[in-house]
Amino acid sequence: MTESTPMCFFELEYTVCVYTYVYTCLSLYLIIEWLINELICIIITQNKHSTKKSTTKK
Repeated sequence: MTESTPMCFFELEYTVCVYTYVYTCLSLYLIIEWLINELICIIITQNKHSTKKSTTKK
């Protein structure tokens, strides 16, 4: 089995796996980073709104 199939095929498959893994990790990292930024933005706007409300009440 191993003799009939060339070694480069396995190496190619391995590199493809590694690239896919790295790409997936990077995508997940970017998505998580984007979500965190969105959350921070939401929190900041919420805080601004709350401070505005409190200042208008006074």
